[in-house]
Amino acid sequence: MFNNLSRIVLGLSLILIVVLIISANNFYEPANKVYKPEDEEHKENEDAIKEGKEDNSKAQNSEDELNDNLEERDTSGTEEITKPQEKKPEIEYVLYDGIIENIFFHPLIAYTDKAFDDDNRKNHMDAWFITVDEFEKILHSLYENDYILINMDMAYKIKEENGRKIFESSPFALPKGKKPLVISIDDLNYYEYMKKNGTIHKLILDENDNIAEFTQFEGQEPIISYNKSIINILESFIETHEDFSFKGARGIIALTGYNGIFGYDTSKQSSPTYKKDLATATKIADKLKSMGWLFASHGYSHLDAREASYDSLAWDCHRWDTHVRQLTGPTNIYIYPFGASLKSSDSKYEILIDYGFDVFMGIGRQTPIYVRRNSIYTNRLPIDGYCLKGRYGDVSRFFNTEEIIDNSRPNSN
Repeated sequence: MFNNLSRIVLGLSLILIVVLIISANNFYEPANKVYKPEDEEHKENEDAIKEGKEDNSKAQNSEDELNDNLEERDTSGTEEITKPQEKKPEIEYVLYDGIIENIFFHPLIAYTDKAFDDDNRKNHMDAWFITVDEFEKILHSLYENDYILINMDMAYKIKEENGRKIFESSPFALPKGKKPLVISIDDLNYYEYMKKNGTIHKLILDENDNIAEFTQFEGQEPIISYNKSIINILESFIETHEDFSFKGARGIIALTGYNGIFGYDTSKQSSPTYKKDLATATKIADKLKSMGWLFASHGYSHLDAREASYDSLAWDCHRWDTHVRQLTGPTNIYIYPFGASLKSSDSKYEILIDYGFDVFMGIGRQTPIYVRRNSIYTNRLPIDGYCLKGRYGDVSRFFNTEEIIDNSRPNSN
């Protein structure tokens, strides 16, 4: 009986040992293997995706989306960010003590077929005007010859003595190698004969408040352009040649008044559009000033100051002051019509001084500045058809006339 009991105890002991061994193996599983309920595992995967720890398939999908976004994104500025910007060379300035060149133009011939047809104005347009193509070539040549636009007030300073303005010469600095240039436009009024013979018809402001050109020939649709006036052509040129303008200089616009300004009927109070034209012309003048343009009187009726009587010149100044200066704002520049300048000893000269003019410009091949006690005077060289055909002598310091002249001109070949 004992033997049987011993066998039973031994068998149970063996069974207990086996159970303990199996339990021990289950208890010592690796510590990094942790089981979680299914919903908790799913939540951690979502958190991992948010943290950028998603599995390979989800990472690939995210990368594809990123690439798609990069393709759609504007990367035009990427190169500027990733590459170091080139440092612009420092500009060296030197004092300039030479002549300030001073040239002027009339409004451009925009439509050569109108200017050089066989009417009675053909020779007039050929003599006193240049074409759009010629002006564009002239600008490039001036730039290549190292000219730079300046405002002439750089060349003098004004002080006061006993309540009167006193003018003195003043040295000024320019970028080394550059030569100063002043330009002006006479008669930017667009007289009736000009409109019929190839110029644009008026300046306008477009919907973006930019200067545009308006032309409408009889029986034809209106033409809106941006490349047929000195204003817009020069502006475009400076956009691509910033060093052609010193400190934002542009030029001088010399206006009469008897036929309105900028193509508007600002001289006829009886016109049904008179008030509207005044308002529009004023806005255009303000826009031009904001661009850097200056204004000058060219006399109300383009009067020859030498030939005019004292009273006639006084009346002419009064009318310009009343009808044009109110649109352009103050100016101290008087550009003599026909270049007919007055001596400072002439009593008529005092009329101009009394109306606030003390910077005077005439016409001549050379353009030194003469400093008088209470004013300054300089000549301007006309750039027109006569100039391109050699009437004013050698102008090779500016351009080669043979390279400039438009083949559409009469007898240009």
